[in-house]
Amino acid sequence: MAAPRVPIPALPDKPTASPTDLLIVQDGSVTKSMTMQHLIDGTGISGHMTDTTDAHPATAVSATSNGTGQDALTVQGQLNQIKTALDTINAGGSGASADLADHIASTTAHTAANLTASNTGRTTIVGTNIDAQLDTADTALTNVVNQVQSNTTTFYNHVNGLTDTHDASAISVVPLTGITAVDVQAAIAEIVSRAINTTAPLTGGGNLTANRTLGINLFTNATPGAVPASGGGTTTFLRADGTFAAPSIATVTDGDKGDIVVTSGAWNLDSTVVTTAARTLLDDTTTFAMMNTLGAAYRRPTVQSSSSTALFVDQSFECLTLLTAATPITVTVNTNATEPIVTQSRFEYARMGAGSVTFVAASGVTINATPSLVLRAQYSSAMLIKTDTNTWLLIGDLA
Repeated sequence: MAAPRVPIPALPDKPTASPTDLLIVQDGSVTKSMTMQHLIDGTGISGHMTDTTDAHPATAVSATSNGTGQDALTVQGQLNQIKTALDTINAGGSGASADLADHIASTTAHTAANLTASNTGRTTIVGTNIDAQLDTADTALTNVVNQVQSNTTTFYNHVNGLTDTHDASAISVVPLTGITAVDVQAAIAEIVSRAINTTAPLTGGGNLTANRTLGINLFTNATPGAVPASGGGTTTFLRADGTFAAPSIATVTDGDKGDIVVTSGAWNLDSTVVTTAARTLLDDTTTFAMMNTLGAAYRRPTVQSSSSTALFVDQSFECLTLLTAATPITVTVNTNATEPIVTQSRFEYARMGAGSVTFVAASGVTINATPSLVLRAQYSSAMLIKTDTNTWLLIGDLA
């Protein structure tokens, strides 16, 4: 007989258990005890926990009743109740189970006419079951197909209409750059009102209501334009009237033409037309003579060499004279009466040879110089300038 239930006072915790320690368990009015060794060996709780057979049978595991048909108090009992209910359904028994089996096996219970449908949110495709709603949808679709296929219906006329059904004024457009219209009709009107403006010589401008071909006029004596075709060749030239033609050359006949007399193609000026000075200029045969006639100062970039022992100014009018004589020479400056030279004319000389160079003034002529009228040495140079009718100035590398 088990020991009676006795009160167990609070005991202090034992940090380390030993196999001989007792484990005391109270179950209702029964108090039981076992040693720790018995708890952990193979025949105690440890063996019970590892037993996968009779130690935990479904008949020994309690269960809570879940209502009619499943009210057994053990797991095994409720499993048996569930199995019995499934066997009844599979066997096609009476009651709800039989109705379910018949419903599953029925070929008419699942037709569209027997499946209910909701009309919530619908205005056209309505009906109390799926079959009724499909009939409504079929009718509506048939009407649409008939309207598309029939050319007498409003729908067909709208789709294929070319008049007021699709009036351009009723079709909106997004405004474009340069186009302010908000419908197609107004936009087209704006576009065709635009014009290609031309000014002469361009032609062919206008608005866009018709095709425009631009051209350019040929130029005439009154209007600008393109140059006409020349026809080729080298003898014709474009005239002011816009045509190409060979220039006409008039033949001058012999005779007195006023200030000119033509004789056998030669033109001769009357003596009264040309002044004496002009005739003199025409008669001059040298540049020196022509310059004197025109009264121009001499200044030419020509270089000449001379080895003469006596050299006059009129022989050196080419501006720079290189004196190459090996023996002494003189440069004589004559009077204006002998050599009429324009005032401010200049003459340059350079001693290139070994011979000395001395400038000599003819009677009536004055040459101003310092310190002398002699070039200092070989390669010395000097400039002779006419400052008055018979007066000259000599400047340069003088001795």
